Amino acid sequence: MPITHRSPGAAVAQQRMAKPSKYTGYYVTGQRVIFGALPGPSGMPIAQPLPGPPPHLPQEGPLAAPQILVPEEEIAAARRRLPPAPDYGWYLMGWLGLVFVIVGGSTLLMSWYPALIGNPQWEFGTVSSTYDNLPITALGLGLLLGAGVARGIRWWTRIAAVLFLLLALIVIGGLVLYATNIPLALRSVADPIARSGLKRAIVKSLLQGVMYGGVFCILGVSALRHSRALRHRQSTQ
Repeated sequence: MPITHRSPGAAVAQQRMAKPSKYTGYYVTGQRVIFGALPGPSGMPIAQPLPGPPPHLPQEGPLAAPQILVPEEEIAAARRRLPPAPDYGWYLMGWLGLVFVIVGGSTLLMSWYPALIGNPQWEFGTVSSTYDNLPITALGLGLLLGAGVARGIRWWTRIAAVLFLLLALIVIGGLVLYATNIPLALRSVADPIARSGLKRAIVKSLLQGVMYGGVFCILGVSALRHSRALRHRQSTQ
């Protein structure tokens, strides 16, 4: 009778296989296979498949879809957030600028009507009032120009540029008219306190005329150059 020699390690392994231990499993194509669940006829454990993996472990395989966990706070914030629409935003700013131009321009026209050219007191006060009421009109023209440039509308940009240049000529003309009446205005006021206030008003109006006239000229010329460059690019495409 042949004698078979077995190592101690092989004997221990055979005992472990003959006696089922706790369920241990792994995943193959999305099914859980448990070893040691049912003993076979020869005492060897057989595999028992269970339907699908438990929820705490992901399914493996080529058909498994990747999952991205997003916090609920970010999902709620994304639902409240609108997609960016810069073109539509500039469209709205253009309409707001048009309203500012109409309202501010009407105020400027009313301050010059009826025109009393040759009256130093009227010229002095009208130019000062024009410079004080000019920011709303300038803001409206700036919004119109920005909307035209941002949206790439050439005719819109040109109209805003021409209006800026026209407004610059009006400001510079008013500045010249204002400067010619400064000596007469200073001679007509003898009170030191009133004379000090008049000097401050003169400095403010001169600063406004120089700044407004210079900035309006720069904006108008730059916008016209941009519109020509845009037309050149469109013609070459």
